Amino acid sequence: MSTLLVSLGVVVAAILVVRIALSDPDQPPTIRRPASRGPTPAAIPIPAPASAPSRARRRIGALARLRSGLALVILVAFVGVLLAVLVGTAVALGARALRHAVG
Repeated sequence: MSTLLVSLGVVVAAILVVRIALSDPDQPPTIRRPASRGPTPAAIPIPAPASAPSRARRRIGALARLRSGLALVILVAFVGVLLAVLVGTAVALGARALRHAVG
């Protein structure tokens, strides 16, 4: 029963994450950085954030938002599976300890 509840929670969370990622126009998607061996991030000056959305941020398409939503769904699913394994292990160990204590 606990596995069913955890799985249901993961599915609902994944649906909500995708819905938020695709519907919120102010939500920036995950932007891939080029894989270069340049200076370390500490050596690169970081510009101050602009008060208004930049042009590049406005041009982000549905494909980038979909990719970002998919990355979040995979992350939530992985965390849900990990949580289900931990809960199942804890229940199995608790049942075994109870059986050992009683019998």
